[in-house]
Amino acid sequence: MRIFLTGGTGYIGEHIVLELLRGGHEITLLSRDPGRLPDLDGVNVLKGSVEDFDLVRSALAGHQACIHNAIVWGDGDTDLELRDVRASAALFDAAGRSGVQHIVYTSSTAVHRPFRPNMNEKDPLAATDMYSATKVMGETLLSAMSHKYPMQCNVIRPGPVIGLPAFKGFPVHCDRRFRDYLAAAQTNEPIIVENDARQFIDVGDLAKLYAAVIDSDVNRETYLGVAANSISWKCIAETIVVVTDSSSAIVVGEPAPPHSFDVSKIERAFGLRFDTKKAIHDHIEYLASNSNSPAK
Repeated sequence: MRIFLTGGTGYIGEHIVLELLRGGHEITLLSRDPGRLPDLDGVNVLKGSVEDFDLVRSALAGHQACIHNAIVWGDGDTDLELRDVRASAALFDAAGRSGVQHIVYTSSTAVHRPFRPNMNEKDPLAATDMYSATKVMGETLLSAMSHKYPMQCNVIRPGPVIGLPAFKGFPVHCDRRFRDYLAAAQTNEPIIVENDARQFIDVGDLAKLYAAVIDSDVNRETYLGVAANSISWKCIAETIVVVTDSSSAIVVGEPAPPHSFDVSKIERAFGLRFDTKKAIHDHIEYLASNSNSPAK
């Protein structure tokens, strides 16, 4: 299958590339910085942005599927959110007009904020900030396009991502608290942690979910991309202390309301069930030995 991929040189995208290649797919990768990706058989890298509407329209022809994983985002420009929504709408419409048979959109578990004790894919969409509002709009636009054109349209909502880079020298993006805790541990300062837990997802496991959806015949479905197990920030801090051989004390704050995502849907649909215990440890070891990797 020929697949058009946006955001393919990002932290998630690089792993999607490798997983799709393992499945025998051919990829056209749209990137503003194509030189970051090593030469790979089966990958055609196209320099450009999702806001290059004419380029995107012409490039989509001849592709059977499209994974929209890029986001127009950044600081200091109040119009970025609207630009991202416009870019997604133009991409979805161009894909439909070009005869693309399947679109997969990267949303986020942020659309479930404020988090509740039990959450699943059927929950009403909510938005508590501009990021989650942007993702809600992306999902809504894709739903509209699924009725306008005869193509499969599916959504993946990743949770907080951890794990190793797919290629040497690529950045690792993670919750800033990993780096904050690590910095405190390296100077033996107290580590102040939230009394909370999260369902992370190893970036390599997340890529397996994308490949499973692309290879399926599901339509108008949404899948939560999170692991089954929750990891507390206290546990993360304890692991950091061990990895760095630190003498830092761990100070735990007041308990936060519990919340969890039901992951049974991806298990029923694709036989996928993920655990992040080892991935968390490997992620922390990597960050400790590569202290210049950026966080978001």
